[in-house]
Amino acid sequence: MNRRCAVAWVCAFLAFVGAGTFYFHGATGLDGLFVVIALACVLVAIQLHRTEFRR
Repeated sequence: MNRRCAVAWVCAFLAFVGAGTFYFHGATGLDGLFVVIALACVLVAIQLHRTEFRR
């Protein structure tokens, strides 16, 4: 796992934590936005992880 891959996973984790926090506090629009951001970060992390082993 390279540094960019690790940063993408940390970004996804923090976005999921943010989504959970906003969901718990009742901010309906922001929790969905953070879930979408987290899923995008997960997809980026998976792609970075897969391209690392193709070299």
